[in-house]
Amino acid sequence: MLLEKLAKETAVNLGAAEVAFDKAWREFYNTIPNLEMSRFWEILPHYRNEVFSYVLVRKDRQGGVEKAAWEFFRKPYVTQLDGGRATEYTVQEALSFAVTYADVTDKLYKPLFNVVKDRGDDAYGDLLDSLPLVGQAQIEKCLGKAYGNYKRFLGGIKTEISEVVVESFPTKGDPEICLRVDGYTEKMTKFILSGENYNKMFLNDAAKKCFKMLANDAVCAL
Repeated sequence: MLLEKLAKETAVNLGAAEVAFDKAWREFYNTIPNLEMSRFWEILPHYRNEVFSYVLVRKDRQGGVEKAAWEFFRKPYVTQLDGGRATEYTVQEALSFAVTYADVTDKLYKPLFNVVKDRGDDAYGDLLDSLPLVGQAQIEKCLGKAYGNYKRFLGGIKTEISEVVVESFPTKGDPEICLRVDGYTEKMTKFILSGENYNKMFLNDAAKKCFKMLANDAVCAL
Protein backbone atom coordinates (compact mmCIF):
# COMPACT_ATOMS: atom_id res chain seq x y z
CA MET A 1 0.00 0.00 0.00
CA LEU A 2 2.85 2.37 0.85
CA LEU A 3 4.55 1.68 -2.48
CA GLU A 4 1.29 2.28 -4.34
CA LYS A 5 0.77 5.57 -2.48
CA LEU A 6 4.31 6.73 -3.28
CA ALA A 7 3.86 5.77 -6.93
CA LYS A 8 0.66 7.81 -7.20
CA GLU A 9 2.22 10.82 -5.46
CA THR A 10 5.25 10.62 -7.75
CA ALA A 11 3.04 10.42 -10.84
CA VAL A 12 1.09 13.49 -9.69
CA ASN A 13 4.29 15.42 -8.99
CA LEU A 14 5.80 14.45 -12.35
CA GLY A 15 2.61 15.46 -14.13
CA ALA A 16 2.59 18.84 -12.39
CA ALA A 17 6.28 19.31 -13.23
CA GLU A 18 5.67 18.54 -16.91
CA VAL A 19 2.79 21.03 -17.06
CA ALA A 20 4.96 23.69 -15.41
CA PHE A 21 7.83 22.98 -17.78
CA ASP A 22 5.61 23.14 -20.87
CA LYS A 23 4.31 26.52 -19.69
CA ALA A 24 7.85 27.77 -19.08
CA TRP A 25 8.90 26.56 -22.51
CA ARG A 26 6.03 28.31 -24.28
CA GLU A 27 6.79 31.54 -22.45
CA PHE A 28 10.48 31.26 -23.27
CA TYR A 29 9.80 30.35 -26.92
CA ASN A 30 7.77 33.54 -27.35
CA THR A 31 10.80 35.58 -26.29
CA ILE A 32 13.25 33.99 -28.77
CA PRO A 33 14.17 36.58 -31.39
CA ASN A 34 14.36 35.83 -35.09
CA LEU A 35 17.76 35.79 -36.69
CA GLU A 36 18.74 38.48 -39.13
CA MET A 37 18.09 36.85 -42.48
CA SER A 38 21.71 37.17 -43.55
CA ARG A 39 22.70 35.17 -40.48
CA PHE A 40 19.92 32.64 -41.04
CA TRP A 41 21.25 31.87 -44.51
CA GLU A 42 24.78 31.54 -43.11
CA ILE A 43 23.65 28.96 -40.55
CA LEU A 44 21.24 27.05 -42.83
CA PRO A 45 23.99 24.94 -44.52
CA HIS A 46 24.98 23.55 -41.10
CA TYR A 47 21.46 22.27 -40.49
CA ARG A 48 21.11 21.09 -44.11
CA ASN A 49 24.37 19.16 -43.86
CA GLU A 50 23.05 17.36 -40.78
CA VAL A 51 19.95 16.39 -42.78
CA PHE A 52 22.14 15.24 -45.68
CA SER A 53 24.30 13.22 -43.27
CA TYR A 54 21.41 11.31 -41.74
CA VAL A 55 19.06 11.04 -44.71
CA LEU A 56 21.52 10.55 -47.60
CA VAL A 57 24.72 9.12 -46.14
CA ARG A 58 23.28 7.07 -43.28
CA LYS A 59 20.08 6.38 -45.23
CA ASP A 60 17.90 7.00 -42.20
CA ARG A 61 14.65 8.05 -43.86
CA GLN A 62 12.43 7.30 -40.87
CA GLY A 63 14.21 9.15 -38.06
CA GLY A 64 16.84 11.08 -39.99
CA VAL A 65 15.36 14.57 -39.74
CA GLU A 66 14.66 14.20 -36.02
CA LYS A 67 18.25 13.09 -35.40
CA ALA A 68 19.61 15.84 -37.66
CA ALA A 69 17.64 18.50 -35.79
CA TRP A 70 18.98 17.31 -32.44
CA GLU A 71 22.56 17.06 -33.74
CA PHE A 72 22.23 20.65 -34.96
CA PHE A 73 21.51 21.68 -31.35
CA ARG A 74 23.78 19.19 -29.61
CA LYS A 75 27.01 20.45 -31.16
CA PRO A 76 26.85 24.04 -29.85
CA TYR A 77 25.35 22.84 -26.55
CA VAL A 78 28.27 20.48 -25.86
CA THR A 79 30.76 23.17 -26.85
CA GLN A 80 29.10 25.66 -24.51
CA LEU A 81 28.97 23.07 -21.73
CA ASP A 82 32.73 22.59 -22.04
CA GLY A 83 33.23 26.31 -21.58
CA GLY A 84 33.95 27.08 -25.20
CA ARG A 85 32.05 28.72 -28.00
CA ALA A 86 30.84 27.03 -31.18
CA THR A 87 32.78 28.49 -34.08
CA GLU A 88 29.88 28.19 -36.52
CA TYR A 89 26.89 29.18 -34.34
CA THR A 90 25.87 29.36 -30.69
CA VAL A 91 23.05 27.69 -28.76
CA GLN A 92 21.14 30.98 -28.78
CA GLU A 93 21.54 31.20 -32.55
CA ALA A 94 20.32 27.60 -32.89
CA LEU A 95 17.19 28.51 -30.93
CA SER A 96 16.65 31.58 -33.09
CA PHE A 97 17.28 29.51 -36.20
CA ALA A 98 14.39 27.18 -35.30
CA VAL A 99 12.07 30.16 -34.83
CA THR A 100 13.21 31.79 -38.08
CA TYR A 101 12.93 28.54 -40.04
CA ALA A 102 9.28 28.27 -38.99
CA ASP A 103 8.74 31.91 -39.95
CA VAL A 104 10.22 31.39 -43.42
CA THR A 105 7.97 28.39 -44.12
CA ASP A 106 4.93 30.41 -43.01
CA LYS A 107 5.88 33.32 -45.29
CA LEU A 108 6.08 31.00 -48.31
CA TYR A 109 2.40 30.03 -48.05
CA LYS A 110 0.79 32.93 -49.92
CA PRO A 111 3.43 33.60 -52.63
CA LEU A 112 3.35 29.99 -53.84
CA PHE A 113 -0.33 29.27 -53.32
CA ASN A 114 -1.29 29.92 -56.96
CA VAL A 115 1.95 28.47 -58.33
CA VAL A 116 1.94 25.03 -56.68
CA LYS A 117 -1.30 23.36 -57.69
CA ASP A 118 -2.84 19.89 -57.54
CA ARG A 119 -1.74 19.35 -53.94
CA GLY A 120 -3.93 19.00 -50.89
CA ASP A 121 -3.35 21.16 -47.83
CA ASP A 122 -1.15 18.54 -46.14
CA ALA A 123 1.02 17.96 -49.21
CA TYR A 124 1.39 21.71 -49.74
CA GLY A 125 2.42 22.17 -46.12
CA ASP A 126 4.94 19.32 -46.43
CA LEU A 127 6.53 21.04 -49.42
CA LEU A 128 6.83 24.38 -47.65
CA ASP A 129 8.30 22.64 -44.60
CA SER A 130 11.35 21.42 -46.56
CA LEU A 131 11.66 24.20 -49.13
CA PRO A 132 14.02 26.43 -47.08
CA LEU A 133 16.66 23.69 -47.44
CA VAL A 134 17.21 24.75 -51.06
CA GLY A 135 18.75 28.00 -49.86
CA GLN A 136 18.56 31.74 -50.10
CA ALA A 137 18.46 32.35 -53.85
CA GLN A 138 15.41 30.22 -54.57
CA ILE A 139 13.52 31.17 -51.42
CA GLU A 140 13.93 34.86 -52.20
CA LYS A 141 12.62 34.17 -55.70
CA CYS A 142 9.63 32.36 -54.21
CA LEU A 143 8.92 35.17 -51.76
CA GLY A 144 9.31 37.70 -54.56
CA LYS A 145 6.78 35.81 -56.71
CA ALA A 146 9.34 35.28 -59.45
CA TYR A 147 7.72 32.02 -60.54
CA GLY A 148 4.55 32.46 -62.53
CA ASN A 149 3.83 28.79 -62.95
CA TYR A 150 4.68 25.42 -61.48
CA LYS A 151 6.96 24.35 -64.35
CA ARG A 152 9.28 27.31 -63.81
CA PHE A 153 9.15 26.81 -60.05
CA LEU A 154 10.03 23.11 -60.38
CA GLY A 155 12.91 23.83 -62.75
CA GLY A 156 14.43 26.42 -60.44
CA ILE A 157 14.11 24.25 -57.35
CA LYS A 158 15.58 21.15 -59.01
CA THR A 159 18.55 23.14 -60.30
CA GLU A 160 19.23 24.59 -56.86
CA ILE A 161 18.94 21.20 -55.14
CA SER A 162 21.55 19.80 -57.53
CA GLU A 163 23.88 22.72 -56.75
CA VAL A 164 23.60 22.47 -52.95
CA VAL A 165 24.17 18.70 -53.04
CA VAL A 166 27.33 19.15 -55.12
CA GLU A 167 28.41 21.92 -52.74
CA SER A 168 28.02 19.56 -49.80
CA PHE A 169 29.65 16.59 -51.56
CA PRO A 170 32.44 17.89 -53.85
CA THR A 171 33.05 15.38 -56.64
CA LYS A 172 36.61 16.49 -57.53
CA GLY A 173 36.07 14.92 -60.95
CA ASP A 174 35.92 11.40 -59.49
CA PRO A 175 33.45 9.35 -61.60
CA GLU A 176 32.46 7.18 -58.64
CA ILE A 177 31.74 10.19 -56.46
CA CYS A 178 29.86 11.85 -59.33
CA LEU A 179 27.62 8.80 -59.63
CA ARG A 180 26.96 8.79 -55.88
CA VAL A 181 26.19 12.54 -55.91
CA ASP A 182 23.75 12.03 -58.78
CA GLY A 183 21.95 9.52 -56.59
CA TYR A 184 22.00 11.94 -53.67
CA THR A 185 20.52 14.67 -55.87
CA GLU A 186 17.69 12.42 -57.00
CA LYS A 187 16.92 11.36 -53.43
CA MET A 188 17.06 14.89 -52.06
CA THR A 189 14.81 16.16 -54.84
CA LYS A 190 12.22 13.58 -53.87
CA PHE A 191 12.81 14.33 -50.19
CA ILE A 192 12.11 18.05 -50.60
CA LEU A 193 9.37 17.96 -53.23
CA SER A 194 7.44 14.90 -52.04
CA GLY A 195 8.52 14.05 -48.50
CA GLU A 196 6.72 14.30 -45.18
CA ASN A 197 9.78 15.48 -43.26
CA TYR A 198 8.57 17.72 -40.41
CA ASN A 199 11.68 19.90 -40.25
CA LYS A 200 9.83 22.66 -38.44
CA MET A 201 8.38 20.27 -35.84
CA PHE A 202 11.65 18.46 -35.15
CA LEU A 203 13.60 21.73 -34.89
CA ASN A 204 11.02 22.89 -32.36
CA ASP A 205 11.29 19.60 -30.44
CA ALA A 206 15.08 19.83 -30.42
CA ALA A 207 14.92 23.43 -29.22
CA LYS A 208 12.62 22.37 -26.38
CA LYS A 209 14.95 19.52 -25.43
CA CYS A 210 17.91 21.88 -25.44
CA PHE A 211 16.00 24.37 -23.28
CA LYS A 212 15.27 21.59 -20.78
CA MET A 213 18.93 20.62 -20.62
CA LEU A 214 19.94 24.25 -20.13
CA ALA A 215 17.36 24.57 -17.34
CA ASN A 216 18.72 21.44 -15.67
CA ASP A 217 22.24 22.82 -15.93
CA ALA A 218 21.11 26.05 -14.28
CA VAL A 219 19.47 24.14 -11.41
CA CYS A 220 22.57 22.00 -10.89
CA ALA A 221 24.72 25.14 -10.75
CA LEU A 222 22.72 26.59 -7.82
